[in-house]
Amino acid sequence: MATEVDIANKALRMIGAREITGFDEENSEVARLVKTTYWDILDAALEAHSWNFAMRRETLAADTSAPEWEFTKQYTLPVKPHFCLRVVRVNNEDEGTGRWKVEGRKVVTRLGDSIEILYVERTTDSGNYSPLFIEALAAKLAAEWALPITGNQSITNTMTVLFRDKIAEARSMDSAVGIPDALNASEWLDARW
Repeated sequence: MATEVDIANKALRMIGAREITGFDEENSEVARLVKTTYWDILDAALEAHSWNFAMRRETLAADTSAPEWEFTKQYTLPVKPHFCLRVVRVNNEDEGTGRWKVEGRKVVTRLGDSIEILYVERTTDSGNYSPLFIEALAAKLAAEWALPITGNQSITNTMTVLFRDKIAEARSMDSAVGIPDALNASEWLDARW
């Protein structure tokens, strides 16, 4: 199981930088950069896709106050212990239906006194990450850290392309989890008769 420091060191190795022993254990410029940016970059990588390992379901009660106009109810998004990064569905409806939307840290709707949400949570336990997500996260970290650490735009560009490739591969595999095998043609034809 890769720890946060393992993932950070993987990224540092990708750009030819010296590894760190921990986020708080040394006082180098690289360690300070890692410590101050790692969690924000992780949040961005988590928010970029509905990762199976980061999905959470929760029922929210309506707030006592309502939106000023258009919608009749509002619900505060979870912060602790499960911070909501992105709402995926409300009452089993995808965004874009017009029946709900996120404004700030609130979901606004015309729905009932409670709603069920499916959301991407801030998952800081790296033991839950898929191996391909770890690869993509390391590439994202490397892309973000390359210029401040190396001063080399070429390395930054290379890491950015690598991140795009890795995140596409990770998303593809993550999206395929739980999808049933396709029916073969003979099963389909037999079903018709």
